[in-house]
Amino acid sequence: MEIRLLLSFWEYCLIVLWLLSAITTVHFYLKCYRPVPKHVFPAPDGNPQGVSVILSGKNHSESLKQNLVFWLQQDHPCYEVVVVHEKNDEETLFLIEDLRRKFPRLRGVNANQSINFFNEQLFSLSIGVRAARYDHVILTSPLCRPASEKCISLMQAAFRNDTQAVVGLVEPFPLDKAGKSFRCYREIERRMEYIGAALNGQAFTGERSLIAYRKDIFLEHQGYTGCYALDIGNFDLLAMHIENPKRAGVQALPEAAVISQIPSPPSLFRTEREYRNILARKTTKAAMRIRTYHIAESVFWILAVAGCALAGYQLRQDGISRFPSWIPVFLSIGIAKYCIQAYYMQKAGSKLKYGLFWFALPIYGFLYIPLLFAPVTRKKKNKPK
Repeated sequence: MEIRLLLSFWEYCLIVLWLLSAITTVHFYLKCYRPVPKHVFPAPDGNPQGVSVILSGKNHSESLKQNLVFWLQQDHPCYEVVVVHEKNDEETLFLIEDLRRKFPRLRGVNANQSINFFNEQLFSLSIGVRAARYDHVILTSPLCRPASEKCISLMQAAFRNDTQAVVGLVEPFPLDKAGKSFRCYREIERRMEYIGAALNGQAFTGERSLIAYRKDIFLEHQGYTGCYALDIGNFDLLAMHIENPKRAGVQALPEAAVISQIPSPPSLFRTEREYRNILARKTTKAAMRIRTYHIAESVFWILAVAGCALAGYQLRQDGISRFPSWIPVFLSIGIAKYCIQAYYMQKAGSKLKYGLFWFALPIYGFLYIPLLFAPVTRKKKNKPK
């Protein structure tokens, strides 16, 4: 068997591009995923402060019946639960009045949400923050329930003297299927991306299913008034509400998480579009790094397909009599990148109790390619003045 050492122009280009895309993705893993298993997330320090939990109750009476009681049974000495509702929403009003007899911490706040062009959830949360009694406010959704009775205490513990906001952890629905589908994998990957960015002092977003602010900071920046019409889904424009991304805390202990109870989540391309809108909303180091990673990851797997096709064609033409030397180099780069990705993602996923399966990463890689072309529907008129 003769080994052909000389590379053609196209083989050389393939190896160089393959190596560059692998280095780019590995650099992202080191920056984003490596800090997660090493980080010690804050625990209660024996000096609890008051917390207001804000929920938007519009059109969510059934979800409130299932999940509200879990917020009212938290093990925290000083907190309240504020449900923002419409005056004519009788079902929600009856539920609040019924639960208040047993849980005096519950409060109902009336908001006139008849202005249709407002984002009703964002508008409700803004009203709820203004009505909050305590300085620390946790924004959440009626479609989620806390994973444990320590959720409020752990979120409040993440506030330090200079902390202005805290990014929380959201478990996918259903929890026992995490890691068994590409949708769950992509949801987990997005959450690990913004948690890793926040741990690096580059916080740029969180999910409104569990995010906390200091009340004065939220009101000083007029809350969500600049993004009522922006298609951001359940993501939060965190970078707009804090002066310095380094002043965002992270609470990613599984006991502090909320569990999503959405039986029919929106389509994958819709949530991907909403996430891209967040990345395009404001130019930050974290957003640029994640967008670069998205491109590099897709290019890597496109080149993987091209390399396999070229190797198959050459081996079919010449057999092993003139074995191309670029093939083992190509495979070595791919295996090294794959092993590094599997190691760091699995370590981070284990810390957050996510069910990432390292052996499924090649399959997820090929499915990742179409997401490169997910549309970004951001209009200039939606930019805050």
